[in-house]
Amino acid sequence: FTLGKRNNGQFVLTDHTGATDKDVITFQDNGGILIEPANNITTFSGDVGIGTDPTFGKLEVKVTTGTGVDGDNQVVITDGVATNPQEMRLGVNTASNYSYIQSAHRALAWTDLILNPFVGNVGIGTTSPNRLLDVDGVIGFSDNDVEQGYINPTSTGTDLTLKQSGANAIRFDSRTNANSWINAGGNVGIGTGSPRAILDLKNTGDGVLN
Repeated sequence: FTLGKRNNGQFVLTDHTGATDKDVITFQDNGGILIEPANNITTFSGDVGIGTDPTFGKLEVKVTTGTGVDGDNQVVITDGVATNPQEMRLGVNTASNYSYIQSAHRALAWTDLILNPFVGNVGIGTTSPNRLLDVDGVIGFSDNDVEQGYINPTSTGTDLTLKQSGANAIRFDSRTNANSWINAGGNVGIGTGSPRAILDLKNTGDGVLN
C-alpha cells in the first residue's frame, strides 16, 4: 500500500497487492472521502453517497435507469442467507415515474410487507393518521389497472361508487343534494342482476320472502 498525492491535489491510498494497482481510498480536495472508487462510495461532510456524490440526504444511492423491479435499479436489504434470501427492495422506475417498496423471497415468490407490526397508525397523504390506515383523499379500487370503484370523502359527506363493466352499478352518496342509487337504471334487485322495476325480488325456492 502507498499513500501519494496526485496532480489534481488528491491524496490516494493505493493497493499494489493484485495484478493491477487499485485505489482504495481517495481524499478529495473538497474534503470528501472516496472509498473504493470503482464502487464509488463517497463521504462528504458526514453524508454518504453510493454511486454518486451525496448532495441530498444523509445517504444517497444512485442506481441505473430503472424500467422494472430488478436488481440493477434498487437497494436490497436481505437476511444474509446464501440461497434465496428474504429481502426488502427499494427502487425506482424512471421509465414510468414511480418508486416502490417490495418484499420478496428471492427467486421464489413475492412476499408480504408489514407496516408498523407492533403499534402505530399508517397515513397516506397525511402526517396525522387517526386510524390504523388513514387516507386523506379519494380511495380507488382497480382490477388489472381498470378502476372498479372508489370512496370519495368530502367535508359534506361521502360518495361510495362501485362500477361494473365501466358503468355505474352501485352508488351511495351522503353529500348535500346528492343522489343514491343502485344500477344505472335506478332499480334495486335482490336475487337478480337485472331488476325490472324499482324493487325486483326474485326467489328460485318456495317463493317465501322472510
